[in-house]
Amino acid sequence: MGLMVRHMHELTKKWVICWACWLWLAGFTAAQPALPYTRIPLDNMAAFQRPAATTWRIVGGVSADRYREEDLQTTSGQGILVVHPVVTNRGNLFTGMTHGDLELEFDFLMPKGSNSGVYLQGRYEVQLLDSWRKDTLTNSDCGGLYQRYDDATKTIFGGHAPMLNASKAPGLWQQMYVRFRAPRFDAQGRKTANALFEEVRLNGVRIHLNKEATGPTMSAAFPDEQPLGPLMFQGDHGPVAFRNIRYKAFTPGQIRLSNMQYKAYKGLFKSVEALAGQTPVRTGTADTLSWRLGDRKAQLAVEGDMDIPRTGDYLFRFISGGWGWLFIDGQPVIDTKGNRDFERSFYARQSLTAGKHRFQLYYGNSDESLVWYYEGPGIPWTPLTTPRSYRHTVEPEPLPVTVADRTELVRGFMLHAGKKNVYPIAVGIPGKLNYAYDLNTFCPVTVWQGPFADVSNMWVERGEKQLLVPLGAPMELANRPAVWQLDRAESPWPDSVLIDRSPFTRSGYRLQNGLPVFYYTYSNCSVEDALVPAADRKSLGRTLTFSSTRPVAGLYCLLGSGASIEALGEGRYAIDDKRYYLEQVQGGKPVVRKTGKGYELLLPVPETTRKHTITYTIVW
Repeated sequence: MGLMVRHMHELTKKWVICWACWLWLAGFTAAQPALPYTRIPLDNMAAFQRPAATTWRIVGGVSADRYREEDLQTTSGQGILVVHPVVTNRGNLFTGMTHGDLELEFDFLMPKGSNSGVYLQGRYEVQLLDSWRKDTLTNSDCGGLYQRYDDATKTIFGGHAPMLNASKAPGLWQQMYVRFRAPRFDAQGRKTANALFEEVRLNGVRIHLNKEATGPTMSAAFPDEQPLGPLMFQGDHGPVAFRNIRYKAFTPGQIRLSNMQYKAYKGLFKSVEALAGQTPVRTGTADTLSWRLGDRKAQLAVEGDMDIPRTGDYLFRFISGGWGWLFIDGQPVIDTKGNRDFERSFYARQSLTAGKHRFQLYYGNSDESLVWYYEGPGIPWTPLTTPRSYRHTVEPEPLPVTVADRTELVRGFMLHAGKKNVYPIAVGIPGKLNYAYDLNTFCPVTVWQGPFADVSNMWVERGEKQLLVPLGAPMELANRPAVWQLDRAESPWPDSVLIDRSPFTRSGYRLQNGLPVFYYTYSNCSVEDALVPAADRKSLGRTLTFSSTRPVAGLYCLLGSGASIEALGEGRYAIDDKRYYLEQVQGGKPVVRKTGKGYELLLPVPETTRKHTITYTIVW
């Protein structure tokens, strides 16, 4: 089990759903394969109905000073949709396409104090607002499902506040994901089911799950409800920028399985060929698909017809606790290679024509779990196996580490870039500021605001799932050593440090005013690294102190890296395509350099025997 280094107290246990842990795992595990989205082109306005206001336009770049109200500057080009409403010229923008069930993703950038929204079917609003670091959330905050208004009674009602504040600082790009189910109607046009927001994620964190919209929200374009409607981008409130608008529109149609026959064999086999000479202990027909057609610790073979509703690409997802194979039209599609992890997914993409196709499925039942999903053209992820064919696991009892009036430190494994990192220590600071620090590369690797951490998986799980999970909305930083000696100014910066060849020695941490100060020695230079809340309590300040008995040549500090780095003036930088800011950079003149993987912001450390200090603030 992960070692817990504890300056923590009163670890509270509750038999409730660990919703924040679940939110994080939902958004920050490695990305899963999926069929591509349809993108709304933003090289011109052709994808939209003619706007009532001329303040909607296509640009190539945007920036917003996070200290100035509703400041939004643009540069010419393509790829970004912007609006900057004025009292005499403002209006909403509608897509040319209409939709029913929809999966929608888009990036947005908001200036300080701005307000906008996106309306599914032009009727149901997902609110966009500058809600950075707001403690108490309502349905009018960023990601909120907006309220309704009853004109007859003049009352406001309904709406859903986000479960967690995952908003970023003004002027940074943010991401929104919405999975929406349109209202249902019978043959006479009577509504039989409300519109449903099946899931909403803000910046990778789930903030809504299965929330109904009983009718159009306030400021909707249409007072009624219909099976179809356009997307509407609100343009009568504040300035906002959009990019990477992409969607999957779903229409009725499913794969149907039929003419299924099964054979149950005694024992387990490591190849399909090994079954050729075996006699099944039981055979039969089936109208549903489940591992329960066979026996435990035994082999199951099923074949039948797949009725494909429409021609196109299909993505199959296969989960089996044991040996598993899938063939379509006699061709191998999936082989699990004997995998025993009954929660691991295997994927395969196939182009299929509409009509019947023959399938064969083989399953060696080691762990009583057989799950087969698919995604297709205009079809969301849909199971072909029954719910009882999935092996459900019991969620562990939540074990949150709460932060009261003193800092909490927990050593444990964490996910970073979709992989388990075994070197971090998590630090929870009073005031809902948290970070994780890598004790191998000696740099902060994750920062988050809000609740601290859940450690239940550290006690009950093994292997990849034995993790400490942030309970707020985490943002990852590059896990690269903060200090390095370069032979030349253009020498590459290492991406990692091998633990058995680490140049960092005499390392550890001490507590100063209740907060950790990390220290180590590199190339005869002693380094101390401290992260503390900034004066506004909304960001983290970092101080690196260098001292040496003799000058050290070619020593640099890596402040940040990413796809782009923009100098904003006055010691401020936007890092990695406006994903976060570095501000109040002091201790030398930073250098932005281009590499084969993007850009780096380096600061040279002077050759001196005196102490030298580098400071800056991380804002996200």
